[in-house]
Amino acid sequence: MLRFKKWFLKYIIQSDLTDNLKIISYQNELNRQCLRFIPFINLIFIFAWLPYIPIDKILHPYFSYVFWLRVGLSVAGILSMLVFYFRLISKNMGIKLVLFLGIYLVLATSVLTGLSKGGIVYFGGYLFVIMSLILIPLRFYILWILIIGGFGIFLFISHIFVSTFNNIFTRYSFSDLRSAVMVSLLFTFLVDKIRYKSYLKSCELEKERNFLKQQNDVLAAELNMAKNIQENMMPSKTPNHKISSLYKPMSQLGGDFFDFITFTDSGKFGVFLSDVSGHGVPAAFITSMIKGFLL
Repeated sequence: MLRFKKWFLKYIIQSDLTDNLKIISYQNELNRQCLRFIPFINLIFIFAWLPYIPIDKILHPYFSYVFWLRVGLSVAGILSMLVFYFRLISKNMGIKLVLFLGIYLVLATSVLTGLSKGGIVYFGGYLFVIMSLILIPLRFYILWILIIGGFGIFLFISHIFVSTFNNIFTRYSFSDLRSAVMVSLLFTFLVDKIRYKSYLKSCELEKERNFLKQQNDVLAAELNMAKNIQENMMPSKTPNHKISSLYKPMSQLGGDFFDFITFTDSGKFGVFLSDVSGHGVPAAFITSMIKGFLL
């Protein structure tokens, strides 16, 4: 299971793209979020619209453009997948791919709904597409352009002001669509503001993390220097070839100390052993004091 998870993250999600991406600006953060969306969006584009092709042939048997617009969605997903996995675009690849797919999706659904003269059957899918744009990690003004532009194309193609209001059911669906457009415009703005505030908080946390890392690096360097000093305090050789010694503290700094004391007047030597309670910096400090007292 663990191997499958690693394989899925590496080759399907391409997690190395997002893990190694250095977050410098809000644009970079959006690009990282888009990269996480791309694999799933590609699968949706390739397969989600294919089951509607037989239904389209029944509803519009004489209009081949419906078929090509559906197939074009799958083609767009395949192209995006190729670009994503072969990394043909380096800078802001995620944003560009999501924007490409979003433009095609909005245009295709707007044209389909418009060419159906505001058909009730296609209104549901168009509403779903507009509301789904709220979740896309792009700036709100880009999403506004997609939403308003797609809605304008729908109105232009369907001649909504001429034909739609002649049908009470279509007029009701058009009211729902208009409300969905207004709600999506509002929520894309709010979601973008919330996402930007989260980005600012993450930047503050990142600064604090970097500061703590720098302090930790300084402390580690100082501890390493203290370790070298403490090791130099220990005798490097024994006074007799029959005696061996080994000093290995549990952490970088230890509280144990030993030394060999040679008595010049008798030709004998002594062994001094001490064990300070605990370990780390306090214990190492006391051992250095003991070394001074012993000398």
